[in-house]
Order: sequence, then structure tokens, then C-alpha cells
Amino acid sequence: KSGGYLIIDQAEALVAIDVNSGKFTGSTSGLSDTIVQTNMEAVVEIARQLRLRDLGGIIILDLIDMANPNDRKKIETAFENALRKDRSRCKISHLSNLGLIEMTRKRTGETVNEQMDESCPYCNGSGKIASPESVAIEVARDLRTLVRVQPTAEAFLVTCNPQVAAYLVGEGGEEIEVLEHALERGIYVRGSDELHQEKYEITGGRLDDMDRKHLAVRRGQIVDVAVKRNALVAPPAATGFTETGLLAELPQGAKFIGQSVRARLTKVQRSLIVAEAMGKGTGPVGSGSSVPTPPDTTPAPPERRAPEPRQGEPTSQGRANNSDANTNNRSRRRRDRRGPATAPA
Repeated sequence: KSGGYLIIDQAEALVAIDVNSGKFTGSTSGLSDTIVQTNMEAVVEIARQLRLRDLGGIIILDLIDMANPNDRKKIETAFENALRKDRSRCKISHLSNLGLIEMTRKRTGETVNEQMDESCPYCNGSGKIASPESVAIEVARDLRTLVRVQPTAEAFLVTCNPQVAAYLVGEGGEEIEVLEHALERGIYVRGSDELHQEKYEITGGRLDDMDRKHLAVRRGQIVDVAVKRNALVAPPAATGFTETGLLAELPQGAKFIGQSVRARLTKVQRSLIVAEAMGKGTGPVGSGSSVPTPPDTTPAPPERRAPEPRQGEPTSQGRANNSDANTNNRSRRRRDRRGPATAPA
């Protein structure tokens, strides 16, 4: 009613309930009255929540501190009266100097939270997972172990969460380069959104096989990159991943975060490519590389020219003149055979 609120933390061993005044600051009557009123409303609501949630076992109430013994006694009495509506057996202690009330309530079965909720499959109910940097350190440790276990492996493929891949490779590929020199092995890091942040896979193999399967890009090639936020890179730079999970660094890619961008590769390494952003990609975020059609380098057919005449052979103009002369000679011979033409009378 006064704007205060409760925080109920149900742990394995006990239930802790914290009382906060929130936005309530009271009136001109003073701070002590504000605290008493907030605690009074809190204990009534706590008794109600114990019944609704069917909380049991050891319960600790953390009320707002009160200096006046009379006020503390008033709160204890109000809490005892509120618990009389509860059918489960309750035992409470006196309010301590720290403002704590310890109590027990008989557990009759599963609580509402236990019936309706289940542990998070991602954090197993702890609410916390290992940071990407911690997982990257663990991957590096496992790689050092695998070098001893698999001495014939020339290279290793690491498939992990994209956040972990960014820390494992490092800014500009510095971290992975140091690790490759230390292990004297080729390392191919690929990010996959399908993997839990704490999960990763490491596969050993031959260096030439790894190159052929996992490094099929070349300088100058145009690819689509899904640009993502990376805490290791400051604007205007950004990083992203190709469809194959290869980490891409875009020096001017911050404005494309959350989008798919077409980029031309300027540098290619086993676990990192550096690319120049050319604009938004044509496909969805995460789409794969698209290689432009190379220019046609087939030589053009030679120009068709009339063959030059051999020595002594008449040209086309000379052949035309000879043809006209032969025609005139044949006409004169025909007139000579017929005789002179006779003019009409």
C-alpha cells in the first residue's frame, strides 16, 4: 500500500524475505513512523505470501531496522496475529537487533515454485554461467593437453559459441596466433550459435585436410557477414561471422551491427578474416558467402579479313576490268560474223 516491496529468495537451505521501503518516504511525521508503517504492512503481506506459496522450512525475515523497542514489539505482535490464519504450524523468534525474524513453518509438500517451475537447462538453476573469457581459457588448456595426447595431429578444429570464439581468437587474431606458435599446431576456430556458451568441440587432423575443408575463402572474395556486437572491439570497428562460423573483423562495420553485410576480404587467416564492408547483404543475417562471377578472360576471336592475293594473282578490281574487256571482245566477234548493219531506207 505504501509503495514498499518484498524480495523472496527461495534457496536450498532456507527462504530469505527482504523488506524494502521502495518509493515510500512517509509524511511529516518523521522517518521512524515511515519505517514502522512499512514493516507493519510487510509482515501482514509476508504471512499471506507464506500461505499462497506454501513456503516451509527455515524462513528468515529481514525487516527495516527500528531503534524503538516499542515499535519492534508492535511489529512482532502484528506478525503473530497475521500467522493465526495459517493452518500450518509456525514457530517464530523475537525480532533481533539486526531487524531479523527467524521462523519455521511446517512443510506439507512441494511449494508452488517447485510445482510450476523447473531448473533452467542453460544454467542448471544457478542463474550464472561461465563467462566467454573463462571458457576460452579452458579451451586453450584442453588444446595443450590434446597436443600431448594426439602428437600426430597437425591441426585442431575448435567449434564453440561465437562469444567464446571472439575471446579465443582475440583482437586482430593475436591470442590465437600466440597459441599456435606455443603449440606448433594449426588451429581453426569456428563459432556456432547452436552451442551452449560453456560447450565446445575439438577435433584433430591433418593440416592440409583442415585447409581444404575449413578455409575455402581467398583474398578479394566477397562474402556475407552477420555483424555482431563484440566487447573486444571498439567502434567504428565491429566483428561478425560467416555462414561457416569464421570470425570476420570489419574496420568500419559498427554501423552494421545486427545486420548482414557484404564484405570484400582483405586478409585471410585460419581463424580470422579481415574484410571491407561494402553495404547491406542480399541474404538474411548469417547467410553464407557469395562469390561474384569472374570476368570472362577468353580471348576474342580474330577479326575476319579477306586473304591477301598471291604474287601474280589479279586483285578483285583487276578481275572486274578483265571481265568487262572479255565481254566487249565477244560482242565485236558476233557483229563481224553477221556482217555490216543495213540502215533502213
